[in-house]
Amino acid sequence: MGANLEFANLRSANFRSGDLHRARLANADLEDADLVGANLAGSDLTGASLKNADLRNINISGINWRKILSIQGANIYGVHNPP
Repeated sequence: MGANLEFANLRSANFRSGDLHRARLANADLEDADLVGANLAGSDLTGASLKNADLRNINISGINWRKILSIQGANIYGVHNPP
């Protein structure tokens, strides 16, 4: 929660049910990441690569994907289970 992971290489990382609330993930490489059930509210995904990431159930627990701070310029090619 609130971590600064800008420009981090998180390729194939497992954040299943993780709390990424207010995390700074700008320009991070999240290709093939498992984000199933993750809390992305308030997170900054500006320019991040979400290519082939699994976004299933990111709306659970009353957390709406629309509460993501920014996803501008992110690569969402091939995202699995988008909301």
